[in-house]
Amino acid sequence: MRKAYPRRPQDSVWAGLAGVVLLFSMAAGVLRVYGTMVNWQVFLDGGLTQASLNLLVGLGTFQALISLMGLAGMRMSTAAGKLLPWAAVILNILAYWIERLGLWAKEQRGGNILFMIGAHLLWVALMVAFTIKPTVKEEHGQGD
Repeated sequence: MRKAYPRRPQDSVWAGLAGVVLLFSMAAGVLRVYGTMVNWQVFLDGGLTQASLNLLVGLGTFQALISLMGLAGMRMSTAAGKLLPWAAVILNILAYWIERLGLWAKEQRGGNILFMIGAHLLWVALMVAFTIKPTVKEEHGQGD
């Protein structure tokens, strides 16, 4: 006879979407570091400084690690399970705006600003939905 273990609650759609977005954010950070390292000389020839390239590598590493911590936090059943994903989202958004306002050329800063504000607001709204409903609650047993 098999021993009955308590089932872990099923993640809600919001939790799944939040996890996918954090996974993409982590991949973007890794690809940013890789792209900067592979094209280092091209960037230097294009006018970027050594400090700017170091900042790109640092921000990419930060983005990947903080997103990974957010993903790990989503699997925790403690208070950190909601705090770490929120911290990852807020820090990723802040890092984006620091890079955009501090590193981008003035003529590039205004291009898609409304789109990015909207995307970041949607990301925060997704995290609100995840915080309110992280799992599917089975109140009426199994469905037919």
